[in-house]
Amino acid sequence: MKITRNLLGALCLLVVFIIACRKEHSEELVTPTPVTQPTDTTATPTTDTTITPPTDTTLTTTPPADTTTQPVPVPQPVAITIKNPSFEDSLHYWTRETAYRGKYGFRVDTSIAITGRLGLNFYAAQPTHWVGAPQETPWNGKLYQTKTGLKDGIYTFKIYADAVGDGMYLWADGGAGEAKVLIKSDVSELNTLDFEVKGGVAKFGFICIDAGGTQKYAPYFHADDAELWRK
Repeated sequence: MKITRNLLGALCLLVVFIIACRKEHSEELVTPTPVTQPTDTTATPTTDTTITPPTDTTLTTTPPADTTTQPVPVPQPVAITIKNPSFEDSLHYWTRETAYRGKYGFRVDTSIAITGRLGLNFYAAQPTHWVGAPQETPWNGKLYQTKTGLKDGIYTFKIYADAVGDGMYLWADGGAGEAKVLIKSDVSELNTLDFEVKGGVAKFGFICIDAGGTQKYAPYFHADDAELWRK
């Protein structure tokens, strides 16, 4: 009887052992279910979309060529230095050419200066001016200054002058031929004479050609402040 109980107990232990082993084996055969991670809605989308910038139409059109003709710069006149232009040093640097050897003709005077103290005065006497006056008309001669080392081209002689009578001119010779222009009025104003220089030497000043006149004290002229310019 005792042996029977022992066998029964051993049998029970065997059964428990077998059940335990089968349970353990079944747990090893079960495939674990993967854990699904929550979706990250902040992640960058998988589609790579390229954004094309708008076309810059300002660069696709070639601006028209500038066909406007640019003006050619006008050469500016250049002042040429001359000596004793206002006759403050009497008639030094000015040359006289005349057959006249009388009292008057080309002189300087304080009463007709435009600037400074002295100016040029030309006068030729006639008996009609006062009793016993010498007859000195018609009067012929030149007064001029010579300038060397000039560039060839067109030059302008300028001077303030006034005249009463006939035959009194601004005069110049630049090697391309003589030029002259009548002193234009009996009121002191700027007189100008254009002439051409060829060879680098210019003479400019005044010429009297049969100077005379019916006016009282004619012929005479006054002048001051000479200038020479290259155009």
